[in-house]
Amino acid sequence: MKFVKKAVALGVAMCLLAGCQSPAKPNGQEQSDSSAASSVSADSEGPKLTTEALEKMPLTGQGTWVDGEDGTKWYKNTGTFYDAFDTMIQFVAYTKDEKEFDRYFTLCRTEFERLHKLYDNYKEYEGVTNLMTLNKTAAQAPVAVEDDLFSMLAFSKENYAKTLGKVNIAMGATLTLWHDTREAAIAEQEEHEHDASHSDTTSHAPITLPTKAALEASAKHRNINDLVLDPKKKTVYFQDPDLKLDAGAVAKGYATECIAKKLMEAGFAHGLISAGGNVKVIGTPIDGRATWNVGIVHPRSDNQDIIAKAAVKANTSMVTSGDYQRYFELNGVRYAHIIDPQTLYPATAYSSVTVRTADSGLADLLSTAFFIATPEEAQKILENYKDAGVEVLWVDQNMHVNATPGMQADVTLAQPQQ
Repeated sequence: MKFVKKAVALGVAMCLLAGCQSPAKPNGQEQSDSSAASSVSADSEGPKLTTEALEKMPLTGQGTWVDGEDGTKWYKNTGTFYDAFDTMIQFVAYTKDEKEFDRYFTLCRTEFERLHKLYDNYKEYEGVTNLMTLNKTAAQAPVAVEDDLFSMLAFSKENYAKTLGKVNIAMGATLTLWHDTREAAIAEQEEHEHDASHSDTTSHAPITLPTKAALEASAKHRNINDLVLDPKKKTVYFQDPDLKLDAGAVAKGYATECIAKKLMEAGFAHGLISAGGNVKVIGTPIDGRATWNVGIVHPRSDNQDIIAKAAVKANTSMVTSGDYQRYFELNGVRYAHIIDPQTLYPATAYSSVTVRTADSGLADLLSTAFFIATPEEAQKILENYKDAGVEVLWVDQNMHVNATPGMQADVTLAQPQQ
């Protein structure tokens, strides 16, 4: 059950409130919502991640007809799938009919699957030149890649200096050490739970953290300038044979933005994509409101309670990075998946950081940068993006919320600050 357990461990970063139906259940029936406003979440409030539920995906709800502000009838439905970026993805749409919904949902799902394969640095796919292909071959000679992969790499490299080096897709060698440790820790926990239920007393080698020597050795091969991109030929070359790419800090958000643009080009006008902490709203709610309300999940809530909610205008993104999604615990210490390039260890100052800006790729990248940055560094990064309308909300380890002025003006806390 490793796949299911890993999916559950991903958690959910954000949920959309007030104006969207609940996620579909595995039997196709809509889930009831006891709260005053209905909600949609990327991972936990949708189908339970059992093997049976996963086998039945993609799922859609029954669909309902709702009245728009001018009395126009809109077909409203939610599609859910788990085929991309190791997270539950939901597509909420208001369309003229069921056929149109199905067309947009199919476009959304197939594009997420395609980009997942393209940005994957742990698995290769037949006929696809992806990040893993580059990690294996790009040091030998320049490798031609698809536009969507080249543009994501160029975007990441262009933003490296502006984030003060906090987000470096060339840190793959270091990130792999932590990834392998996390996977081993999760596997050990699953085996321990299995052994406990079956009275198995098999002993296993203890899980250990990456050594300082191994981390420092890996850090010698993370120079972003060793990633050579040729915009005319669309080729990628590694000047350092030990360079490894890992685009986990940006790939899902970048993919979400690409897909949102394709949906809008195809005529989609009202709805959202919720991809495990990445929410991209398209257009405005059909009931006449100027904004959507997006809830930010409490980092320490087992029930996905929200710690705050914020207003989000049309065609805007909200992305959360946190220590409660991909993490493991060892000897009572929590180790998140976001690695500080200075210490080479997981960042610990915050439990979650949420970024609101138009571009989902930028929001994803910056949520990681602000998760790592000190308050002084954060101000410098904000200055570098002063024309991008970037707003940020930080939740520290004591669950205290702090936000930039623009975000603070649009945020309602679930509970008063202590």
